[in-house]
Amino acid sequence: MNLNFGVGSFSFETFPPGEANDNEWENKVRSLLESIPTIRDIEFEGIDSFDAPKTAIHGDWTPDGVLLTPHPCGGSLSYRLNIPTRIQREIVDQIFPDSRLSGAESFYVLTHYRGFPVTWVIPEIEASGISRGSQDVMIVRMFLEREVERYRPNDEIRFTFLSPSPFHCDFALRPSEEELPAPYKLGRIARVGGDELMVAYNGSTFEDGFQAVPRVSYSLSAELSFFYECERRRERRGLTVRLLQDHADELISMASAGHKIWASVAGALRSRRITRALSLQLIISDYDFRLEKRQDEHAWAGISGRSSRLFESEIEEAIGSTFLDDVENMNKIVELISSRQKRSVDMGVLFMTALLTGLIGSIIAIVLTAPSH
Repeated sequence: MNLNFGVGSFSFETFPPGEANDNEWENKVRSLLESIPTIRDIEFEGIDSFDAPKTAIHGDWTPDGVLLTPHPCGGSLSYRLNIPTRIQREIVDQIFPDSRLSGAESFYVLTHYRGFPVTWVIPEIEASGISRGSQDVMIVRMFLEREVERYRPNDEIRFTFLSPSPFHCDFALRPSEEELPAPYKLGRIARVGGDELMVAYNGSTFEDGFQAVPRVSYSLSAELSFFYECERRRERRGLTVRLLQDHADELISMASAGHKIWASVAGALRSRRITRALSLQLIISDYDFRLEKRQDEHAWAGISGRSSRLFESEIEEAIGSTFLDDVENMNKIVELISSRQKRSVDMGVLFMTALLTGLIGSIIAIVLTAPSH
């Protein structure tokens, strides 16, 4: 049986983070999924430990909308989901009007937790020339967002997806036309608008494509999980840089406002505190980003030696996006403004000294020339 499917990263976050809450993760997620009428065949397997979010500089962590709250570091979650064609059309038309649907209304959703979650969305229908797995991932993701928001009991649980979901590649599972020395063979084909990853499975090992799904998905999930983890850290670095840029813009605005000598001195004194704080944050970010890059490169060296390396370009791009150029440019701005602040303060001191000297001289002159009685 030919199958087309797609990959993303779906998870469920529970709050507040902590060991006590982690122990209830499976029960809370199961209860939520069971409350959604279109979901059935819910199965958890091997979920017994959790990972805390990792950053290069460890410390107290609070949710920032980028990294996940502690999530399973092993095991899987699967379920089947029914989405009527009418609802699929409503979802697709929001983004790609008149796009053709695969024809499937039942989807098998499987998430492997091997570090960061990797989700496989498989339409339960024979693949056709028009079906695209990436589009099915988008449909299932947007449907789950809506249904979880509708049925979740409180703010202590939410559905989360990590970008890119869908992953920028369509996956196809086909029986091999010849006997293979291994259970399956992988190949990636470059396409305009998104590559295709072809999985040819050995007919003597698997009866059909559905039987091959657990083994193929688990094997590829190690590399894809690491990609999503690197991608999340890249987004977190980007978020940090945007916040630092806001402070740098504030400094530039304050520096530009000082036209008169009094305004310049006052502005320099007000902005020196911001300058010092931003300078320290830039030093920490530079160290943090470099350390993350070294950690990711070391981890990838270990993973790539025992993986297919099919997603090497995406992983190396995520690792290489360090934002260090942005940090360096902001450092230059801070140094320039700091220099200008020092000149403004020095000028102010000279002006005040001259003014005070003149004032004292005038007072002395008045005293000396005053008539004696």
